[in-house]
Amino acid sequence: MKRSPKILAVLALACLTALASAADEMTFIYRRIYQQAETLRQKEAAALAVVSRDDPGTASVLEYILGDLLRSGPEVAKGSQDRQVWNNLVRTTVGALGTARYVEAAPLAWDAFNQSEDPLVRAEALMALGNMRALEYAERIALVLRNLNFEPVQDREAGEKTAFGAILALEKLRDPVGFAPVFFASEGWYTRRVRDQALRSLPLLAEDPTEPVRRLILEESLDRKLRAFDLHAASKAPEERKIEIARLALQRGIEIKARDRAEGTKLRDLRVRGLRSLVALKARGGASTDWIREAFRLGETDERLLALQALGTDASDPSARALAEILLDLDAQQRAGIADEVRNRIAAAAIQYAGATRNRLVRPALTAVSLNDTWSNSLIRAAQDALKELP
Repeated sequence: MKRSPKILAVLALACLTALASAADEMTFIYRRIYQQAETLRQKEAAALAVVSRDDPGTASVLEYILGDLLRSGPEVAKGSQDRQVWNNLVRTTVGALGTARYVEAAPLAWDAFNQSEDPLVRAEALMALGNMRALEYAERIALVLRNLNFEPVQDREAGEKTAFGAILALEKLRDPVGFAPVFFASEGWYTRRVRDQALRSLPLLAEDPTEPVRRLILEESLDRKLRAFDLHAASKAPEERKIEIARLALQRGIEIKARDRAEGTKLRDLRVRGLRSLVALKARGGASTDWIREAFRLGETDERLLALQALGTDASDPSARALAEILLDLDAQQRAGIADEVRNRIAAAAIQYAGATRNRLVRPALTAVSLNDTWSNSLIRAAQDALKELP
């Protein structure tokens, strides 16, 4: 007999209703079993029976169980055998709720973290909040990790376990507020296991970590500025925000005065990173011109060549003017008899990137070079070819 689609739909609905009713009945039964337990050991057996089902439909029962455990927690003597049972049961229950991503239980998970003195319970509670994607707790978890980063706690092992849970929780929550504390944890007092986990978590914390990276570049040591810049460059932040950070790195690399040669090298590295990013991202508009020109003034040969490339890539009127002024200065030195191989390299690059701007503002400078017969024939030809590229 052929059944109509309407009859099949009714049958399917009836089956689903029956299944839902069965699930509700099982939830009711497990709750009743737990409620009838009188001792902690009996409650343990009932709770473990629910957890062993590995059924998301039992999450509401687990929430009830966790709430009951937390209410009775102050009555369980610390250091006793019952307290150990209580800790294990809270840890198991809150972990199961996290696995089920039952965000309704997030307040209880936070209470479990605060109420338990056991580091494994505290870590499990934090990880559960991460698994639940309980974003409203991201700032609190970040504060927990930040406080742990400041200095080793009396019980270092306990502190490490809690920090490990906080790092994993922040990784799951993917809120930029967790970036800085995890960044500092990656170089903190912890053992390598925790530091390595922080390093693995950092790239996953936020697709766009621009704001925490901005603060790190503004406020932290040169080593941290460099690390933060590299993390941002490898992130999925929008290109315009990567350009902002590249410009900031270049700016700080110029503004900070080196106290010794080591600092001077790191400041150069910061400027070079910024310049390379500006070139790679094809930053335009002229907002970086003043800083690029200052990098040209401060830098050695390789940095000066990179600065010229950044000006040519920008191609705005301010950058074209800067290139023209640099070329005219070099031309004046050449006419005065100040010449060497390094200046020739710089002049060749300035000519190349001036032509690449396709900007008429570089025409006078290129013309001056092309008419100065104290330059080599190859540089004069390069200036003539660059002129042909201009509109």
